[in-house]
Amino acid sequence: MVKARLIGTLILVFLAQFSFGQESESKNGWNLPASGTIRILMVFVEIDYDNTPSLQKYEAWPKGELPPDADQVFDPQYSDNLKGRISQYFDESSFGQYKVLGDYFHEPITIKESELGSRVSRYGVMQYVSNYMTEKGVKSGSGLGFNDFDLWTNNERAGKLKIAEPDGGIDHIMMVVRNFHGVGLSTGFASQGSFGKINGKKSDSHSVFAGTDFQIMRHEYSHLVFGGNNFHCGGGQHNGGGTNYFIPLQGGWSTMGNYNSMFMTCNAWDRDRLNWIHPEKEFTISAIEQSSVKEVNADLSLEKAAKPITFILRDFVTSGDAIRVKLPYLDSTEYEQWIWIENHQTEAFNKSPFDQFLYTNEPCKPKAKPGIYMYLQVDKNIKKGQKTFKGYGDYLRVMPANGFYDAFTETEKTKTNCVNNMPVNAFYKKRNFMNPLTGTSDVENTVTDKMGKEKGSEPDGKITRDETDFKWVEKRNGTYQSELQHMGTPAHAFGLGSNDEVSMGTNPPSSSVMTLVSLDTDMLKSRKPNNRKVVLNGIKIKVLSENQDGSITVEVGYNNTTINENQRWCADSIVLPNIKQNEPSLVLVEGKTIRIDRGFTPTRVSNPDTLNHQTLFTLPTTFTIAENSTVQLNKKAGLELRNKSTMILKSGSTLNLHRRANLIVSDDSRIILEDGANINHKSRRKAKKLAFLFEL
Repeated sequence: MVKARLIGTLILVFLAQFSFGQESESKNGWNLPASGTIRILMVFVEIDYDNTPSLQKYEAWPKGELPPDADQVFDPQYSDNLKGRISQYFDESSFGQYKVLGDYFHEPITIKESELGSRVSRYGVMQYVSNYMTEKGVKSGSGLGFNDFDLWTNNERAGKLKIAEPDGGIDHIMMVVRNFHGVGLSTGFASQGSFGKINGKKSDSHSVFAGTDFQIMRHEYSHLVFGGNNFHCGGGQHNGGGTNYFIPLQGGWSTMGNYNSMFMTCNAWDRDRLNWIHPEKEFTISAIEQSSVKEVNADLSLEKAAKPITFILRDFVTSGDAIRVKLPYLDSTEYEQWIWIENHQTEAFNKSPFDQFLYTNEPCKPKAKPGIYMYLQVDKNIKKGQKTFKGYGDYLRVMPANGFYDAFTETEKTKTNCVNNMPVNAFYKKRNFMNPLTGTSDVENTVTDKMGKEKGSEPDGKITRDETDFKWVEKRNGTYQSELQHMGTPAHAFGLGSNDEVSMGTNPPSSSVMTLVSLDTDMLKSRKPNNRKVVLNGIKIKVLSENQDGSITVEVGYNNTTINENQRWCADSIVLPNIKQNEPSLVLVEGKTIRIDRGFTPTRVSNPDTLNHQTLFTLPTTFTIAENSTVQLNKKAGLELRNKSTMILKSGSTLNLHRRANLIVSDDSRIILEDGANINHKSRRKAKKLAFLFEL
């Protein structure tokens, strides 16, 4: 698996950059600008190990030549018909506000090992290349010179306003190396430090890659615009790559995505953060309101949108339309959370080479289905001030339309038969183990306690980042489906039909999620601002129509408290707040059941427990009915408590049972009534059925 890296000095320099008076803003970019025009100088370098020929191994492109795609990475000049992949990408993502141009040094530079002596290192190579270009002069493949790559004044203050004036140094140098053992194949890094002195002046920033791979080049360069490793997200994080808000690594899509992304596009969070707004729009987060057919601010909260609103979402890539819904009722001392909604019509509609799944041209990989795609944001909302570039990685979590579940993994490996054909542990889903509140999904890693510190040792009661599995292969109905599920499947799109709604009673749900800031340990010891409870909220997001012009009509509303599907709810803590004044906060319709159960998907990384001889990194579920909240079970509806679950009715709360409703409590579970809580029903079997209740 490809690993994206940043060198250590990138972070160290950053920590000292807030001593200046000007306030940082995300829209200014971290160390490089996020708008305007920048031109990058690419230089192709090959190492000839003349002293140690055994090191002549890497064949990224033909020896002694420029790569065949050297002129397909950037466009040297801006036009309405860009060809370079990176130039295209940033132009599309920013609606033309950020023009990332570039060109390559006119010839490949071959360096003999004997010329470097003891300096066969990255820095030795960079110094050699700097001296070489100083001696030969900078000339690009299209005839550009040194000054064409110096458009900005070096900005050593992260997030400050950039000055679009030359300062005598090249703004950014990308060194792409062949046959160099200092950088592994398909890896790279970026730094705001100087590449070296050219013509007596240090360059402003640089990056180094082993090959012209679009994903890694775009990702690493984007670090200098977004921030450090704590901005890994959307499939851009990797084992050991930094501390995250969630236990498993996340997939998804983002400019900061990489080899485990679904789409290759940016996302609405990216555009909002960098102020990449459509030229015909007023808001970075907006859509068309159906009633007025006008652009409206679609950054919603309970206070701003108490009534349902119907939006028309056009294709995200070309219009920038998106909706963000803030989750209510969360404790002010915990992380804020939002749901993002985007309409991806894919390449067939919008002609974007990036609005498609990775490896989409492989026979094994299904095409992306046009439709609504959603993800949840945790924290990471500060765009101005000293905390602008703080926080953790993997702050976006995909909400695939096929939901969350407790995953199980085979012990024997099977080959993927897709892309690289490597052996992996296939995952599978069991019937009745859907887990919408704390389960895993296709696009995040499965995590299990596989082993101790020593490879091959027995499980040690701890989960580390190395004990995670990408969901390459699913065993489904007895056969192995090798679709690279963690990189997206058609089942992840919402549209008309069975997957057209997200609400309190669907999978995926509209509820908040549990977070655990962690890498290999629980960094905050499960304390706040971690979200250690799931809060139900009454939000409902409904697809109403898919229109001929590619737009999709979506309704967003609050206070929808009816549960229409069977549910299995698992979490360390579930809270039902008082969503609707003087009305039930939860109504379970006729014939449906909510089972309060113990989850199998880890919600912590240490101190496991056992259930039926199985090791679990979860707690028994506690379901709390908040003060003055009402739960209503209709005819033949059922509420079950299993596996040491507890239901607490707080003071003033009420559980209303139809006389033919079912309340089932296992021997190891219980219901706790606080003073002033009530259970109302008309059953003649009152004493027998409720003998297990007691008051606090």
